[in-house]
Amino acid sequence: LIVVDNGCFPETKAVIDAAFSGSKVPHKYLPLCDNPGYAIGNNEGVKMKNEESQYILLLNDDVVLGGKFFVNSMIKLAQIKKDAAAIGCKLFSADGQTLIEAGSIVWNDGSASGFGRGHKNIKQTQFLYPRPVDYVSGACLLVEKDVFTSYGGFDHENFPNFYGVIDLQMHIQHDLKKQVWLQPFAVAYRDEDDSFGNDDSKVLMNKGHNVFKTKWASALAEHHIPSPFDLDDYEQKLAFLQASDL
Repeated sequence: LIVVDNGCFPETKAVIDAAFSGSKVPHKYLPLCDNPGYAIGNNEGVKMKNEESQYILLLNDDVVLGGKFFVNSMIKLAQIKKDAAAIGCKLFSADGQTLIEAGSIVWNDGSASGFGRGHKNIKQTQFLYPRPVDYVSGACLLVEKDVFTSYGGFDHENFPNFYGVIDLQMHIQHDLKKQVWLQPFAVAYRDEDDSFGNDDSKVLMNKGHNVFKTKWASALAEHHIPSPFDLDDYEQKLAFLQASDL
């Protein structure tokens, strides 16, 4: 277990120390006090990996795992699906009442949407079966170690905070010809913050989007359908279902 501390607030270190006090869980602690961001933080953490490990599981600190078989269910799916290089979980709001995503969709303009986001009827069939998806959230991402390291990890120069997760998973699908799978039986709960809404974040997101759609222009045009948000509600629902089955 590798804990990457982006920011090094004293209260964070106190929580980490308390969590591992008397614990027999092998762990490493990496302080990155200049808070370099998601991409660099994960890349640096992965450098401390066990060389014998086959997979890397990346988890945000705002994610709570549901059930003791969470990790096993993700690894089991990766082992069964020989073409799977990455696995994601099903994400709910912190109170468990609202779906955040059951996999996500990339549209052909490079924008993206969480499949099922905002749904309260969380037991609909479309959210309950394992399937290949365009990408899964970086808040909970299991990826083959060799795939991650051979790509150089997340491309922090072009995507310091946004789109690096999707870029990696486009590489998996379109360069390596492998797949990204949703494991809906691995459920996690997330207390999403509002960091996506501040001005600096919007600038980084727009920059990342422009680089992303240029880099993957051919794959987006060939394998992804148009964004449906200028259509009526019924046609939007059809587009989401179509995209989720591609």
